[in-house]
Amino acid sequence: MRKWWQLNPEYEYTFYSDAAALRFVEAHAAPSEVQAYRSVRMGAQKADLFRLVALRYAGGVYADADTELRHPLRSFVPAGASAVVGRFWGSEFMAFEPGHPLLARALQRVSANVLRQVRWIRAGNRTAHCKSPHSCVLQVTGPVALRDAFAKAAKAMGCRPPGSICRVCQSMATCPEPMRSLHVCTNDTGDIYRTWACDAAYHWDCRNSGARRRCSAGHYSKNRRGDETARLFFDVDAINATNGPSERKNEVVLDVRGPGAGPLAGISKGGSPSFASLGSRAVARRGVGSGPRRSFQ
Repeated sequence: MRKWWQLNPEYEYTFYSDAAALRFVEAHAAPSEVQAYRSVRMGAQKADLFRLVALRYAGGVYADADTELRHPLRSFVPAGASAVVGRFWGSEFMAFEPGHPLLARALQRVSANVLRQVRWIRAGNRTAHCKSPHSCVLQVTGPVALRDAFAKAAKAMGCRPPGSICRVCQSMATCPEPMRSLHVCTNDTGDIYRTWACDAAYHWDCRNSGARRRCSAGHYSKNRRGDETARLFFDVDAINATNGPSERKNEVVLDVRGPGAGPLAGISKGGSPSFASLGSRAVARRGVGSGPRRSFQ
């Protein structure tokens, strides 16, 4: 993350434990979203959900902590944008103002994915619930699930934004605001697995990026596939639990705020930069600019 700090020196950094992330979710998210967050076991799943909750309710620029940034955020995020995503709509780098309707709908769909898995596991429906690490993470909470959620959410609003989530794209002029001010980068380089999003951010994950490192022993992909795999990824009793998950010292949330920032100062409201990360993930919030809509810039 050193390059992020160097390119964006206006940000302050504060770390939160996994328990603090849970408290944020319980304080701000909808009941179904809280239930979904409490029902996932793996750090990757929690990161997938927490980034959506943080952006949905606080706004910001999200990037996985192993994402390299080669240009300052202020150099490529358009003034007045309500959201910024790469051409492939990846989950490792994205920005949304708080309350953005596309993200709100996407979060609802991803949360529903989790609760659906819990119901299937409880019912013993082995033909329906996930059976592999890939399907339990990527297709329920991860990038595959999120792209699908974005596509369906946009369609529900009568929009077909550019990028990889729609086959036939159209002008955003007929979409409701703030969808019209959503910015999809057109200068991404690479492919869906190895992408310089907005020609600025590259995710050096341990599986597909070409990084010369192995995934850790605790990586979700190390689990075996089978009929019982789903129970390793979803806690069917968490919804009724009175206590949150145990604190994990190696999973933190980094929240960076600028001078004078309130507890939930969003990018569309005030002049306060902030940054957050969960485990290997990271979220950044910043609110500066002028005019009726505050920009990410």
